Amino acid sequence: MKRNPAFDPSTCRLPAFAVEEWQGFVFVNLDASAEPLEPHLRRIGEDLVNYRLPELTQVAGWTEEWHCNWKIAVENAHENYHVMGFHPETLQPTTPGGARTTVRADSPWADSMRVRYAEPLEPVVLDLTEEERAHLYGFFVFPSGSLAASGDMVIWLSLLPTSIDRTLVRGGVLMPSALLDGQDREAVRKEAEAYAARINGEDRHGLEAVQRGAASRFAERGHLSPKEPGVLLFYRSLARALLRDDSDWPGELCPPPESVAPSLPTRP
Repeated sequence: MKRNPAFDPSTCRLPAFAVEEWQGFVFVNLDASAEPLEPHLRRIGEDLVNYRLPELTQVAGWTEEWHCNWKIAVENAHENYHVMGFHPETLQPTTPGGARTTVRADSPWADSMRVRYAEPLEPVVLDLTEEERAHLYGFFVFPSGSLAASGDMVIWLSLLPTSIDRTLVRGGVLMPSALLDGQDREAVRKEAEAYAARINGEDRHGLEAVQRGAASRFAERGHLSPKEPGVLLFYRSLARALLRDDSDWPGELCPPPESVAPSLPTRP
């Protein structure tokens, strides 16, 4: 290459991306100059202190392809209202779809959701507060990552678009190592994956039906329910991302009130 005057060794390298580790999770941004993510996750990190994320062990994992647009899948993760229709026997008895839902926007990159249980959980290992035992905690990293903290278990999901109507769904179940002492880990894995497969199967069946409806030329916009405040937060972040100028993203942080009741906006 020395005889090629146009070749500059300093520019010959693999592409670089922004990579950041947080609480044992690795985040990748294809924009190498992206700002650090950790400051946007600070409040979520504080909320999860008692769940001791870095100390948890992954006991199960999965990768699936769902036949739906990624935004439909992300919408579903941002609300508990769908539980009445998608999970009448599995989740409705413990986290009813009509339960009070509170959302909080920390930044364009992070928001959270709390859903009250029908009855508080009693964790075996983790020392949770009364509020933490009484709620399912959902945490979201825009555009398509999420965590659900429930008693001694944390479930993570990553929803990656592969085409307009295909989404790669990756996830895992995390538990305290002490909870696994003396147990057959293979049996624990099979049980956790079987449970996740049932819940995921119910979501997949419902969301693929939603996709078929959304793809119809007769499909129209619909109203959001006051039980879907998290969906509103997601679409606000999506709108900022689509309409932004590169110079002002993520822009001035003006989070909405702690609890949002979306009565006027409609589903795109």
